Amino acid sequence: MNCTSSEVLNQSTERVDYNLFSTHSALREALAREGAAADDAALTALGAELGSAASFALGEAANRHPPQLQLFDRLGAHTEEIRKLKEQLRQVALDALKPHE
Repeated sequence: MNCTSSEVLNQSTERVDYNLFSTHSALREALAREGAAADDAALTALGAELGSAASFALGEAANRHPPQLQLFDRLGAHTEEIRKLKEQLRQVALDALKPHE
């Protein structure tokens, strides 16, 4: 018996490296209507950052791994550090929204 896997045709391709803001026409229209057009550049930058493959990978990792208490570092020193991947993802968004000088 010769078994070969078949090609899957009913699945969409992975959507990464696209701008989550600029591709969301309803959101852009609502923001323009409500007078938030001044934030367009910052939101476009944020949309690009959050739509990157790296941000999607960080989000997936955050969903798979809940916060973990790390009592000691690799050398045995007491740290009580809580490792939160969702906090890293939140920081990406905050950094993208900071005004550029």
